[in-house]
Amino acid sequence: MADNLARLVAQSGNRLATGFPGTPYLLFALADHGHRDLAYKLLLQEDCPSWLYEVKHGATTIWERWDSLDEKGEPKRNGMLSFNHYASGAVGDFLYRRVLGVEALEGGYRKFRIAPVPGGGLSWAEGSIKTPCGTISCPLGHPGQDLFPDRCCPRWDALHPDASQRQDP
Repeated sequence: MADNLARLVAQSGNRLATGFPGTPYLLFALADHGHRDLAYKLLLQEDCPSWLYEVKHGATTIWERWDSLDEKGEPKRNGMLSFNHYASGAVGDFLYRRVLGVEALEGGYRKFRIAPVPGGGLSWAEGSIKTPCGTISCPLGHPGQDLFPDRCCPRWDALHPDASQRQDP
């Protein structure tokens, strides 16, 4: 099934061709089933429809429609025009769980795993997640250095340092 999905993505020029229900799972389906390079090509695509098309046009949030602004930066007047929409913004989950590699193993991140999935030629990534047990910060690499070579990054599981101090009601 993943091979067929990869074929469809490649046929679309490494551009998104999913609706709201499929978009949040697309990158995971590719990256977790033997098509990591294609997942990163899709993530880093700059032509419409894509997440970076929006960024290239000044977006700081995810739009309801991939083409809410035309190539000149003018809003399209076609009925739907939200510039802050969740469905396509689900890409953030992939950024945290695969690029940074932070994944909860227990509720509230009491236990979590850090297992970055390298790809796309990224040289660094940084992020943090506020949890009930405290903040998990993940600075990975430094600009200009090769953080994500073609080999796997180390994987480790951890108990959140603040989890032992938390008292449940």
